[in-house]
Amino acid sequence: MTDPSRWKQIEELYHAALECDPGDREELLARADPDLRREVESLLAQESGGTPIAHPAWEGAASLLGSTVVALTPGTLLGPYKIEGPLGAGGMGEVFRGVDTRLGRSVAVKTSREQFSERFNREARAISSLNHPHVCTLYDVGPNYLVMELCEGETLAARLNRGKLTIQEALRYGAQIADALAAAHAKGITHRDLKPGNIMLTKAGVKVLDFGLAKSPQDETLTGTRMVMGTPAYMAPEQREGKECDARTDIYALGLVLYEMATGKRAEQGQIPSLYTVSPQLAHVIERCLAQDPDHRWQSARDVAIELEWAAASKPLLEGRLGPGGARRLWLAGSVAVMLVVTAVFALWALRRTPSAATETVQFQIQAPERPNVTAYLQVSPNGRHMVFSGLAPDGHERLWLRSLDSLDARVLPGSDGAANPFWSADSRFVAFRAEGKLKKVPIAGGPPQIICDLPEETVGGAWNQDGVIIVGSATAGIWRIPPSGGPRSELTMVDLSRQETHHGRPVFLPDGKHFLYLRISGNQETRGIYLGSLDVKPEQQSRQRLLPGRLGAGYAPASDPALGYILFLQDDTLMAQVFDNRRLLVVGEPVPVAEHVGSNRVSTNYFSVSGNGALIYRKVIEAKRQLRWLDRKGKILGTLGDAGNYRELALSPNGARVVLGRYDTANSDLWTMDSIRGTSTRLTFNPGGNVWAIWSPGGDEVFFAFNRGESAMDLYRKKADGTGRETLVLRLPRGYGLFPNDVSSDGKYLLYTGPTQGSDDIFMLALDGKSKPAPFVATPADESHAKFSLDGRWVVYQSNESGRTEIYVRPFPPTTGGGDKWMISNGGGIQPRWRRDGKEIFYMGANGALMAVEVSTNPAFRAGTLKVMSPNLTPLATVLIPAGWTWDVSSDGQRFLINKADEMEDPRTSAIDVVLNWTGLLKRP
Repeated sequence: MTDPSRWKQIEELYHAALECDPGDREELLARADPDLRREVESLLAQESGGTPIAHPAWEGAASLLGSTVVALTPGTLLGPYKIEGPLGAGGMGEVFRGVDTRLGRSVAVKTSREQFSERFNREARAISSLNHPHVCTLYDVGPNYLVMELCEGETLAARLNRGKLTIQEALRYGAQIADALAAAHAKGITHRDLKPGNIMLTKAGVKVLDFGLAKSPQDETLTGTRMVMGTPAYMAPEQREGKECDARTDIYALGLVLYEMATGKRAEQGQIPSLYTVSPQLAHVIERCLAQDPDHRWQSARDVAIELEWAAASKPLLEGRLGPGGARRLWLAGSVAVMLVVTAVFALWALRRTPSAATETVQFQIQAPERPNVTAYLQVSPNGRHMVFSGLAPDGHERLWLRSLDSLDARVLPGSDGAANPFWSADSRFVAFRAEGKLKKVPIAGGPPQIICDLPEETVGGAWNQDGVIIVGSATAGIWRIPPSGGPRSELTMVDLSRQETHHGRPVFLPDGKHFLYLRISGNQETRGIYLGSLDVKPEQQSRQRLLPGRLGAGYAPASDPALGYILFLQDDTLMAQVFDNRRLLVVGEPVPVAEHVGSNRVSTNYFSVSGNGALIYRKVIEAKRQLRWLDRKGKILGTLGDAGNYRELALSPNGARVVLGRYDTANSDLWTMDSIRGTSTRLTFNPGGNVWAIWSPGGDEVFFAFNRGESAMDLYRKKADGTGRETLVLRLPRGYGLFPNDVSSDGKYLLYTGPTQGSDDIFMLALDGKSKPAPFVATPADESHAKFSLDGRWVVYQSNESGRTEIYVRPFPPTTGGGDKWMISNGGGIQPRWRRDGKEIFYMGANGALMAVEVSTNPAFRAGTLKVMSPNLTPLATVLIPAGWTWDVSSDGQRFLINKADEMEDPRTSAIDVVLNWTGLLKRP
């Protein structure tokens, strides 16, 4: 007999020749070994031009197999297949071991008591296209027999007769079955009879057998007759009722198979099985597989495979739930033991108490890595074991960091470059975030991020319930709903323009997974606050009743009584807890303080997060009054300007006589002007909401700024610098656009501003003639902003992250055809560029906090010269607290710098994060 390697060569050449045109086939065979060519030509002579599955082996078999299966003895030929002996029997008929006499390949021949219908023959063609290591390959089909891959091993049913599998075995085999189903579902094929008897355990792993009942989308006959096919014990509810079946039907059967592997018992039909003895990781997968409503199950077998693989890699892998709450208690005790290393205070507390004291309130601090700005995004997982926050990675890129509360180290989540607004899945397995105009999720156990759906708009928080439904807040609209399987989003809440609302954000699901809290952001303080929403209510019918006033989002935590919970929110900088009635959906009583000096971005984001099992994390930010200071070129303080105040943005007038400032308090952000010599200040705007990004007109007689009037995100306005008259509109685009002025050319003809496009911020130019429309100046998939004209108006300096890190660039103005002329003048990152008035230097703030200067020449062409470090470290400056606008400026001669600076002694902001376990104990303290 020919050896297996030789048969493999024959088979490969045989199939390659079948796929060739007749002319190309001759050329292919001419290059082959002569003996090999003769073997293949002999096989081809037996064919009529197609593959075996395209031309089923009917000839010679019909006389042997009729409507009744006859005894097949060793040596019997079914077409080209020689029977060698019986392998077993099943509901369909008998199974024999055979050999393909053409290829010398061992096969399994499965016979049927009835001849196959045309439907079955069509399905066989679809099934034969499956090529997967965990799917038993179908080679050929006869009038009432199938020719399949010969799988050596035993069925899962036979294995279960000897008892249950280990949890690791159940997870490994389950992931392989799910992987096989995913491959079939990708081709539109559902198995519809998945059960232990149709799963073979081999040395190479699982082989899923018998897709004979599979239904392809082209099978209209089955759809019309509503036939009930499959094994009753493993049928999904919709399958038993004769309803339409899809991939989720197989997922239900997979849940039953997983349960049987883990317990050794078959689940009772129509009853939810007890998962008391199943590991928490596997129990979670099974519970969702067995949801009665298909919409509440896992929506793809690929997701099930990922979950099972994650569970298999989890440590510890618990062999049961240890009674109600046992896994949680076991974890909590373990995490407390590890955290003894984190803080000496906590160590002393733990040493003096018994293990049962782990349920008491525990407070300690953990240190974030050196560089991350952990105030930006800070979220604890629902199970209280991990937290995620944003910050700079060692390469200088902004990414998400993951830290376990029982670990000393944090690690960067892969693929999270530029990630914004992270939030957790309900099972704490995934972190979702928006990046590159898409909503993504990344498994914390490892692996690359996966795209959920397109999401070009900026997001303001998100939530993910136990059924897989995702809702996200918008920076320009209402709350969006995203189905569990991803796909197009739909509007869940509508912005009410009549109430001066601009957008909705910071959604948080309540325990029922249907209702949620969210923040309505409005220019009217009487309507801004926390509201109640519902997945079951149409957008136009969502509640307009405010639960809590305020401008910041809230968190939710359960109470010991399941009928009650707590809404956590900030009142100024004090973290408050308000009792919430889950049945009546109302707040109860008065709020109670939990912690003081908790930070926020004063727009919509709190620097705290709470889990479902009582873990609270927050970041203290004690606001020190900030002082405007003059510095020389080496960073030496030359003097102060005005009184200390809560300042953010600033810009010097063209003649240097005045400064326009953005000053923030808990209610509004207004603009002020200050005399640059005497330090006296005058309020310029009196508008509720946001007044930001102020710049001067070339003559210093007007100020341009962005203003949130409540009808859109931000519009462009101008106002006389002496404060007389009202502000006048410069540009308003359709609702949802945030427009921020950058600079006005020295001749007063053009305005540069930053505005959003599809998923990024770009720089636009607008002729100030009162009739022109905006045109793009720099428009790329990256973010561009902070543009400044040179004095002669021929050049523009700006910042862009097109390289993956924010750098400083220069382009000519007006832009050249094709926009290809540009120069990168920074090195290692930079923000907030400024020109020296004579155009001979460009200044910017380096990524490491240093003030940088670059000598440049602009006539006749642009040329960058030497890069200098002016001041090696201005990190204490508030240059990145508020990314909008500029937080520093330079005098016209380039010798003095006005900086918004806080003394380090006055600003105790550190990288520490406060952690409270069983935080409700704080409510009992005086």
